[in-house]
Amino acid sequence: MPAGSPHSGCDRAADDARGLLHSARQEVALSRAALASAPFRVSAICARMESAAARLRTCEPLLRSCGPLSRTALRVEVEKLQREVAAIRAQLACTASFYSGWTNVLGGMQQGYTRCGAAAQPISARRVSVEG
Repeated sequence: MPAGSPHSGCDRAADDARGLLHSARQEVALSRAALASAPFRVSAICARMESAAARLRTCEPLLRSCGPLSRTALRVEVEKLQREVAAIRAQLACTASFYSGWTNVLGGMQQGYTRCGAAAQPISARRVSVEG
């Protein structure tokens, strides 16, 4: 297409959106890999997810400026990103469940059990930790 054609801006926006969606998906995939490693750093995972979200915010106006054909072509990248986000959501839910279970086990070991037979919650000192 010639540089002056009305569709060249839309094509450029679609290419930019495709690149942003792809890099957002990579950030989410790297977050999943970091979450699977032990020990993992929550701050590193949060930073990557915030970076992916920022890319999506940048991508949104580009998608609006594209025509329906370009948006349809970008749907594949969006669906890949949705699958990646669904996978990390499930992984985070499993991780939270695992640590919650360990809290119950440790509570029972440390504090005993309640009258109804449930493990007592461990008593911890109330404190706030700030990094940075």
